[in-house]
Amino acid sequence: MATSTRASESTKTSQEIPARRLYMDKTHEKTSIAEQLIERRKSLKPIDESTTTTPKAKEKKVTKIKEGKRKTNSGDNRAAIKKQKTVKEQKTVKDILKELPSINTRSTPGLMTDAVSSLTSDQKDWVKRMGFKAFLKINIKSIPLKLCHFVLKHYDEGTNSILIKGKRIKITKEKIHKVFGLPKTGKSLFDLDKVSEDHQVFDGWMKELEDGKANATHYKKIIQKSEQVDMNFKLGFIALFVNTFAESIPMGTNNLVPVRALVEVDDISKIDWCAYLLYCVKNSKGRWHPDDPKCYYKGPMLLPLLIYCDEIECKLQKIERKTPLVTMWTADKLKERQSFEIEAGGFGVGNLIEQSSNLELEKNENQDTRIEEYKDNFDKMFNKVSSIQEDMYGIVFDCISKFRDVDITNELKEKFIKLFSDPIFSSADNQNNENKKKGSHERVESQNGDERLESQNGDTGENYISSYKSPYMDKAVNLFDRIDLQNVLLIQDFESMRPEHVIHHRVIDSWAAVLNYEEQKSKSKPYRLFFNTKIMSSELLDETKSFDERFLTFETRVDKFLSNVKANVDFNDLKLVVFPIHNGDQMYAVVFNLTYPQVHIIDSIQTKSLEKTYGMTPTSLKLYFIRYLEKTTFIINNIEGLRSTTVKMMKIDWNTKELTTENGALLMRHMEKYCGEKQGKWNVEMEKGSDVQAVQFVKLRALYAVKIATHEINNHKERVIKEAIEFGKFDHATRKKMLEEGIQRMDELEMGNRI
Repeated sequence: MATSTRASESTKTSQEIPARRLYMDKTHEKTSIAEQLIERRKSLKPIDESTTTTPKAKEKKVTKIKEGKRKTNSGDNRAAIKKQKTVKEQKTVKDILKELPSINTRSTPGLMTDAVSSLTSDQKDWVKRMGFKAFLKINIKSIPLKLCHFVLKHYDEGTNSILIKGKRIKITKEKIHKVFGLPKTGKSLFDLDKVSEDHQVFDGWMKELEDGKANATHYKKIIQKSEQVDMNFKLGFIALFVNTFAESIPMGTNNLVPVRALVEVDDISKIDWCAYLLYCVKNSKGRWHPDDPKCYYKGPMLLPLLIYCDEIECKLQKIERKTPLVTMWTADKLKERQSFEIEAGGFGVGNLIEQSSNLELEKNENQDTRIEEYKDNFDKMFNKVSSIQEDMYGIVFDCISKFRDVDITNELKEKFIKLFSDPIFSSADNQNNENKKKGSHERVESQNGDERLESQNGDTGENYISSYKSPYMDKAVNLFDRIDLQNVLLIQDFESMRPEHVIHHRVIDSWAAVLNYEEQKSKSKPYRLFFNTKIMSSELLDETKSFDERFLTFETRVDKFLSNVKANVDFNDLKLVVFPIHNGDQMYAVVFNLTYPQVHIIDSIQTKSLEKTYGMTPTSLKLYFIRYLEKTTFIINNIEGLRSTTVKMMKIDWNTKELTTENGALLMRHMEKYCGEKQGKWNVEMEKGSDVQAVQFVKLRALYAVKIATHEINNHKERVIKEAIEFGKFDHATRKKMLEEGIQRMDELEMGNRI
């Protein structure tokens, strides 16, 4: 008879309970099973039912085993259950994170953390003097890549903002300074001359790198190897900062262009590092494909992440705030933030923190913040009204062309003029401010001479109001046709060519039409293409719309413009693409050099800050145009070249210190004369000195007016010439009197609009 130790497993004692197995003896082969069982039970001692192997017995036995285990367990049973639940929740967060996309990068802030840990006191002093003090306290060896992916995917380069479920986090130089404490004033890094790669100092530094290879790990090693503040240390620090916190370039190579620009700069604290990082943020998104797991992100990652963490609330995490922000975060805290956001319901669900109450240093910015809110609200309404004005404009014109002498037509015309000419604010202060602006109002005479239309100023809605005629068809024709309201408006546009008047944007568009015609007629390649002023308007800067929405508007306008050219435009055949910008009194050109990828602003004024003078217009235009080129057959390498360059100001010798009424005339001159020459190598034949230039501007306006009026694309050219000949038949005194009366009439109209 066999025995078993099964019972010992259930009771966990040394007592052994025999377990019997029924079997058939050879001597009882002919005996029934029932009889054998009876005989066996008589001869054996009674046993516990639980030791039997019947199904019912097994079930009871298992139950008793479980009960035994529960009874013998020590500790509080409820604590054990709570612990099991906690483990389960942690696994849930991990499971969610595993399913979320990550971001690829070849740089990590941990390299800087390691590098600064071994600096000498002299090296630390240099870092502090150069404005990089916060990096001595950095303790972030890694960043949460899942949360980083989310933040960068929701970054919109058009508005330069992180857009999350109705919340907008704008990235500015001030916020970058708050993150890193870097200098936010000074020279632009892009204005510095770069030394060649075989420059003695730069070449010597490259040879000091391990195996002569430029990568972040080798920069860290050369910093740790240096014991003094020599060029190896300085350039190593700059290179490590740029390629870890700013930008690298495709294929995993390092960006040494800023290093070459700073080789001969002794004091890098005089560089506007915040402006440089702002550029890197804007310029990196377009090269990254968030849905491609193999695509590497090559721009700043820690910067937008810390701005996001500073402005989106996370109630589960309590952290003491201090600036620069990079000094208050660690890798563990950022990783904890990533998990807490998942526990709270997902990335980006927190409320937007009111920045004025976030840090004490921002208290003085409350008033500016409120002003910005007023401006944002006004701009939203302004864009809507401008769009409606354009639609109404088209309705009135169509009605006039079909039902000219009908009472309803006149009624519509009167309502339109009244709606957009009546002043809303009429206080003396506002009136005086308006009168101080030269040429700030455009005056238009209606058919009967007693109605006026006053255009708007500043961030004007004029760019929205289209003539609904292609400048390539009969724009110049309409400038001289006094039949209906549309043509009267165009007459006024053309009369803005008078001296000391702000030139109307439709005159600039007509000039672009003339230049395009002459470029195509010359049949020389590569040639220039001139867009009109309606391509880039303030509507494309509306931050309430997504970048994709705004790009669609841009794309539609460009396509419509090119279709009016009536020629198949191949951007590979173009040398220059010129976008004239007309924003009230401010007029300039943004020029894309497609042969040698460059983007320049050509303007007649002097400025120290492109952002303050031009806002987001040039940068946004660059983003839109590059996106447009990507949809064409334009050479990919040239697209990447444009993307990697920054918008720069063309240096000219004939500029002015401020806006004048002659900015339009100079814009027309720049459009005509610039053919891609290098800075300082081209000339528009304008003399220096205000008195001399004043005479030149009068002549220039007259010449351009004649050229537009008598150009062959003007279908009424013969009529214009005929009227000019008839005018010339009058004697000098009569001609002078007629001109003076015409000028007086226009001046009276302008004065009437100011009352």
